[in-house]
Amino acid sequence: MDPRYFVSTSLDNTVKIWNTGQSKEIKTIEFNESVKGVWSASFSPDGKYIAVACQNGTISLISFVN
Repeated sequence: MDPRYFVSTSLDNTVKIWNTGQSKEIKTIEFNESVKGVWSASFSPDGKYIAVACQNGTISLISFVN
């Protein structure tokens, strides 16, 4: 995992990726309304993917290229 980045989630169906060194949002990923909120997200050990768990019980794997 790369300490320069962290990921946050929201009940507004978004995942945001942040640059810690600049305290700046670098990307927002929006999910459709059927997910009913994004509960959690985590980078994979190699830092290439983000696993996202949604309130509707789905899990998505998103490619992350920094």
